[in-house]
Amino acid sequence: MSAFPRCAPLVALASVLLLAPSHAARAQQAPARLDHSAMPTAESVDLTCDPSKPDYSGTARITLDVKQATDTLRFHARSLTVDSATLDGSKGTLKPSAIEPLDPDQVRLRFAAPIAPGTYTLDLAFHNRYNVRAISLYKVMTGGRSYLFTQFEDTEAREAFPCWDEPEFKIPWRMTLRVPAADMAVGNTPVASESPAGASKVVVFQPTRPIPSYLVAIAVGPFDAVPIVGMSVPGRVITVQGASALAADAAQAAPKLLASLERYFGRPYPYEKLDLIAAPEFLFGAMENAGAIVFADRALLVDPATASAEQRTRVFSVMAHEMAHQWFGDLVTMKWWDDLWLNESFATWMADKTMDDVYPDDRQGVNALFGVQRAFTTDSRPSTREMRGKIVGAMTLGETAGELTYNKGGAVLTMFEGWVGPEKFRAGVLDYLKAHEWGNAEGRDLWLAIGKQSGEDVDRAMASFLDQPGVPLVTLEPAGGGKVKLSQGRFLTVGEAPGQTPLWRIPVSLRYPAGDKLRTLRVWLTRPDTVADLGTAAIPAWVMPNAGASGYYRWRVPEGMRDALTGAARGSLTARERMDVIFNLTAQLRAGGEHGDRHLQMIATMSGDPEPEVLRADMEALDETRIALTTPTSSAAFAAWVRTTFDPPLRRLGLVPRPGERPGVSTSRALLLRVLGDAGGSTQVLAYAESLSRGYRNSPTSVPPSLVDVGIVLGARRGDRAMFEDYRRRFETATLPSDRGLYLAGMGSFRDTSLRASALEYTLKGPLRPQETLVIPGAMREDGLSVGSGRGGGGMFSEEMMRWALAHWDELVSKMPPNFAARNLSLTGGCAKDREAELKAFFSDPKRNRPGIQPTLRRMADAMDECSSLHDREAERVERWLKSVVAAP
Repeated sequence: MSAFPRCAPLVALASVLLLAPSHAARAQQAPARLDHSAMPTAESVDLTCDPSKPDYSGTARITLDVKQATDTLRFHARSLTVDSATLDGSKGTLKPSAIEPLDPDQVRLRFAAPIAPGTYTLDLAFHNRYNVRAISLYKVMTGGRSYLFTQFEDTEAREAFPCWDEPEFKIPWRMTLRVPAADMAVGNTPVASESPAGASKVVVFQPTRPIPSYLVAIAVGPFDAVPIVGMSVPGRVITVQGASALAADAAQAAPKLLASLERYFGRPYPYEKLDLIAAPEFLFGAMENAGAIVFADRALLVDPATASAEQRTRVFSVMAHEMAHQWFGDLVTMKWWDDLWLNESFATWMADKTMDDVYPDDRQGVNALFGVQRAFTTDSRPSTREMRGKIVGAMTLGETAGELTYNKGGAVLTMFEGWVGPEKFRAGVLDYLKAHEWGNAEGRDLWLAIGKQSGEDVDRAMASFLDQPGVPLVTLEPAGGGKVKLSQGRFLTVGEAPGQTPLWRIPVSLRYPAGDKLRTLRVWLTRPDTVADLGTAAIPAWVMPNAGASGYYRWRVPEGMRDALTGAARGSLTARERMDVIFNLTAQLRAGGEHGDRHLQMIATMSGDPEPEVLRADMEALDETRIALTTPTSSAAFAAWVRTTFDPPLRRLGLVPRPGERPGVSTSRALLLRVLGDAGGSTQVLAYAESLSRGYRNSPTSVPPSLVDVGIVLGARRGDRAMFEDYRRRFETATLPSDRGLYLAGMGSFRDTSLRASALEYTLKGPLRPQETLVIPGAMREDGLSVGSGRGGGGMFSEEMMRWALAHWDELVSKMPPNFAARNLSLTGGCAKDREAELKAFFSDPKRNRPGIQPTLRRMADAMDECSSLHDREAERVERWLKSVVAAP
């Protein structure tokens, strides 16, 4: 998991409050990283924390190894009041002569005389208020009860207690919590002792194995606990009071997922226990704290009676991702945030592998391609960045999050696993874990280990994908006889990239017919071009340039081959390969290499595919481009074409799920209804969605689980004020985490202008949690037919939405942690290049220019340029084509 860091102030001594953010300019600038003159070897934190109160107090005892004589100590702390500080060593107790704030996150203790090398104990007493925006040590009120949770990645542990808050400092931690007697306290490790103390109790946890500060976790409150039976270590699902009935699926899945991971890694789970903690307020999906994984409740808890197969798959996939982190990220940790991508990429890749092992019917490895396409979209624009970017401090950490860190990295791992072979790849992973267990490593350490096992130069090849931005384009051309020329360049959908064209070391895999068989040829493309011998007398009718769809590159083939791949060759391609054809040709359209009418013809052809994942890819291709390809005068003909194209697959699947059907079929049915109801304007589908909405609200179990989301959202399109108020009431009284998000999205889905205004007002004034701030406006995007589909640079929103977001910018920003401000920018995106100048001017105000704003603006500018350029090139052509193929009403 990755987080946008937060900026706030620093330590002082003798009851001096840390500098407030508005005063931060007075502080001296600190180096981005702490030096090694004094390094922690252990830390004990003792907190008195009552969830019913607004603040807490505590002490930190940090054992230090002073490496060289120094008269200063630097460490991290933020927003704390330090009540006392002492340094104990072999020659007695020292007190600092001065405390000097260096920046919002660091403090320096200055001593009157140099501290000699040796072992010391730094004791700090402090107090602070709980955070209330779901980061650091934060408070949550739900069901009339108070709870405490933590979220420390990336740099939020320093707000909870003083520490050396960098991943390199892996140390044992000993946590003691003084909490109300009736509350439960949860930590990374099992409880060592628990003793009464009046109306409170003292809970002492066993020391942890070495972990960095960002993996420390605590939770306090009147929790329910559901035992997890069958794991190699004890475990529980921890929920707020009254929600334990929703934990059954997670408790049943955990042993299977953990056992699969233990088999792959060839070693037991590395920690003493594994608790899965469901937090009602959480800004991410989950966080991989060692032995105490915290989840957003919506990502862990489901109602066994009403959960859809897709919901369960999402829960299990998130669980697999976070469990994989227990080895990759926790047992072995990056030295610095430059290699955050490795933590997240590996967990993404490993989760797909684990899901395919435990739940093969979910076809997670096939569905992973949807996430990879989001990475392609971002990475095909000039504003992209290298995956292993240089992190100079906390303020640039947020720029590393997103599709590249997770999905590009996972795709690159898949590509190289396929190249060296799964067994050799796994052997390298196991060597890497053994060599660096309980310590830190860099990404290069892994590539060297895999290279040693495989005999391949994995290090240089991986570096070409990690250390330079962008997507390679592999162009295939006939070279005479049975040979083809392969050349490489950079694939861009808009604009030009600065500097020289990068050169990648690409493991290209070709599949093609040879007689009555299919042949696969692997080619290392390490130069600008090379010639490959297919071993055939002549060029085959078609060559699939990305066999297995396992390569992280776009491709281009001659026109005849392009037509064969969408026509006669389809029966010879795997589902992943057919999806790759759709995604690749859609990307070529955005880049100017395809025409809009040809794109729609391709979509119509592929809509008949029998595999539901391919059909979903086809609908994604429609969704990605429909705003750019249509005009007000062509919208009616386009809607008619959508109905003609996608009615047949809906009839084939049927309106009602069949017993035993695969989860992918259920997902595709719901998406077909969204496409036909929104893009197709089908009155029959809208009426059906309205009946689903009524049915679910009257009796939740009466509606097939896979159709609940589409019923509530699509069923609201023609809804009235009474329906809107019913959604609002149901949101405010919801007991299922999924229902909260569902009814909020429904409130944003009404088309009536006055109801849209009411929904936006509710965003600002309603009882929403921090992570729910953008749900209502997000539901108003003009693309996004596929629920949860992502677009690099944000979605397509109306000018009305942009005006609202800018007018209420300060209110939106105030609802989430300061460094999450850039998330709100997504509401200003659209297929309109003329917005760029206005947005640039708006954010030229230093008060609005928060971390992440400028890179997000650059990505959005590229997205708007791309869409508007495609519209200018192709919309008229598509309108003429639609008139020729759609019968006049």
